[in-house]
Amino acid sequence: IGAPVLRRMLRRPMGYGRAAFSGGLIAALMSLASIAIGRFLGWVESMDDSRRSQWGGGEYIQSVDGILTPYGWLIVAQNSLTFIGIGAAIAIIIRAGIGPGKALQ
Repeated sequence: IGAPVLRRMLRRPMGYGRAAFSGGLIAALMSLASIAIGRFLGWVESMDDSRRSQWGGGEYIQSVDGILTPYGWLIVAQNSLTFIGIGAAIAIIIRAGIGPGKALQ
């Protein structure tokens, strides 16, 4: 899946900053899609009166009947930022391994 995107990105020389930004952007878009799908499924669950659920316990309840609590949103934000950071780091490692790319001729 990543090969066509990588090939297109490397049509012109890429520095480490652009690589980190691109890797972070791709990870952010993936994270945003995951959050949107998860929240849609949570909304569907909250509309079903026959289902009851709760994630976590005590002060650390993340979700009630499919709807995130403030603590649940905090966990989602932390996980998303970690994923974006890992995406940027992987992009830098790939850039270091394959070089800056080639200019169009």
